Amino acid sequence: MRVRFVFQGLLAAAVLAAPGCGGKRLVPVKGTVTMDGKPLKSAEVTLWPEGKGQLATSMTKADGSFNLVTRLDVPDGVGAWPGQYKMTIYRAEYPDVGTPEGPQFKNREKIVTDEDYQREFARMGKEQRKKPSPWEKVPKVYADSKKTPLPPVTVPTNGPLAIDLDSKADEK
Repeated sequence: MRVRFVFQGLLAAAVLAAPGCGGKRLVPVKGTVTMDGKPLKSAEVTLWPEGKGQLATSMTKADGSFNLVTRLDVPDGVGAWPGQYKMTIYRAEYPDVGTPEGPQFKNREKIVTDEDYQREFARMGKEQRKKPSPWEKVPKVYADSKKTPLPPVTVPTNGPLAIDLDSKADEK
């Protein structure tokens, strides 16, 4: 009789600890980032927890849309934990090497070692910086979690987030 009660107690504990049964779950968070009303592509959107928690991040697509991810290493890692967050948005000055908009590898067959890759990346980055960036610059204030003018985000959200950045925000 005692074994049965112990087993039932363990079974109840396992059910309550299972995802969706009393425990917190990641909540889908998606949205769109624009700057001066135009979609902002290849920008990193990050939610920084106010207090304990994990950050959630995503890169915007060509249409400015994003879908935040907290844990890349697991299939159910999409979303953010419930709570309060600060949001930052950052985009590098130039497209990444090897991306469709960035510099491309030349003579890829000659790149054999890690040192070859490092030299080629350095060469392409140096060559890229000789030209003006193909992207409009995103004001640095949006990338600073202490200074960002973006409002706090509460997860779960009331639908998709719509963020419109002001290209002159650093001047204000």
